[in-house]
Amino acid sequence: MPIKIYTPLTEPIDQFYEKLRIAGHIAPINEIRMNTRARWIEPSKVCAYHSGMKGHTIEECRDLKDKIQQLIDTKIICLEDFAPTKSQQ
Repeated sequence: MPIKIYTPLTEPIDQFYEKLRIAGHIAPINEIRMNTRARWIEPSKVCAYHSGMKGHTIEECRDLKDKIQQLIDTKIICLEDFAPTKSQQ
């Protein structure tokens, strides 16, 4: 499987996700059942995009990265519109 290249975001993905969620561009998805015995599952980690599902963090979430990239590629969002202001930096 080829490595995906994601557009660099203007701020950490957890903060970017919150802005997209508040703007109505993205919403948490229902938790999916996973094989909790999989080697990559880390029960101490939680993903807000997957409605609190355990196993990975929002920073590690490939589904969220794919969704954000789709929003960028289809020009539904423009990164400049979500850039932090000087007071947020």
